[in-house]
Amino acid sequence: MGGITHSLIIPIYRNEAFLPDLLRAVEDITRTVANRMEVVFVVDGSPDRSEEWLLAHLPACAVPAQLVALSRNFGSFTAIRVGLTRATGEIIAVMAADFQEPPELVAEFFRILAGGRHDVAVGTRASRDDPLADKVAAGLFWRIYRAVVQKEMPAAGIDIFAVTRKARDALLQLEESHSSLVSQLLWIGFDRIEVPYARRARACRGRP
Repeated sequence: MGGITHSLIIPIYRNEAFLPDLLRAVEDITRTVANRMEVVFVVDGSPDRSEEWLLAHLPACAVPAQLVALSRNFGSFTAIRVGLTRATGEIIAVMAADFQEPPELVAEFFRILAGGRHDVAVGTRASRDDPLADKVAAGLFWRIYRAVVQKEMPAAGIDIFAVTRKARDALLQLEESHSSLVSQLLWIGFDRIEVPYARRARACRGRP
């Protein structure tokens, strides 16, 4: 088997209950890329036992894994950026730990970027299985964001994405730590493709 070609970054915050299913999903994804993937877990100061659980179970995981534990909760964008600095693959994807975005979307990102025509793939929500109030609030937020901040932002925002190594390197060169990571992702340019998906309802079992 060859070396690592794909990296998957997963920020972790209050996700202890999801971790057994998450490891199984990661193992399913790595089979789609011929077992040449690593996973980078970044525990973002999570107050539950996520870090302890991963320390105990990652040695038996079939996928090469890195575990990074931040000193406190910095937020998902900072956790993702830390993961980007640690990733070694030529294609790097980000995945949420709570399964709101389907794991199959990561495999699709890998397939698309491996084709060499694009350097950035972003998931765009074609629909979302959320309460009506959440849908209205999210829609209003992103309409204002697009009008005031960045017209290129997809109508439903970006929660999950993948980049080639050269796009990752360009993203990490930006030192505006208080700027939105997804805004920076759009700002760096490169050939970008939007991949529609249906966002799942937020599960409650990962909450405290």
